[in-house]
Amino acid sequence: MTENPFESPVATTATVDADQALSAPAKRPLGISILAILSLLSGIIYLLEAGFMFFVGPIPFVSGAGVLLVSLRLIWGILALGLLGMAAAIGLWRGTKWGWWLAAIRYVYGVANSMTLLVWVFSTTFTLGAVGHNSDGIILQNGLGLILSVMFLLYLQRKNALTYFGLDQGSHVARASGLIAFGAIVLAVLGVFRLG
Repeated sequence: MTENPFESPVATTATVDADQALSAPAKRPLGISILAILSLLSGIIYLLEAGFMFFVGPIPFVSGAGVLLVSLRLIWGILALGLLGMAAAIGLWRGTKWGWWLAAIRYVYGVANSMTLLVWVFSTTFTLGAVGHNSDGIILQNGLGLILSVMFLLYLQRKNALTYFGLDQGSHVARASGLIAFGAIVLAVLGVFRLG
């Protein structure tokens, strides 16, 4: 039996499925779409807040010890968070590895920032008594922020999310170490903007 060079090649179902899997883009998980939209919205809010503070002027934070004016460095920190959110949203939507890393670093920062503020509220409220800040509101806001950041970070570690970003082959330990290191750097840099 000889092969006819003019006939179309016969392909098995397995080779057709493998070819389609390689040529078709990965389907974006619904959770990633939600995270991308939330990241975009929060990035826009941060950018609007930075623009408002830049053009209208800083809004002072009133404490029991007096008035602490917001510095110009805080505005740059808020601007950086807005840009980080926008970039993470684009990367999440497109399924890029850098998008996963930016979003994950952002959520690690959210965890660290919320924990820092919760410790600050508890230490000032319970050691010094009420010092003029809305401790219940700060506890609620940062407690919710902490829970959401942890949930989003854990979602990014799920198999379907890692597969979508092409990160399912790597080590969880290496990713966790990188996130902790980058999160600490981002927290330190943005902490300088906050304290200045």
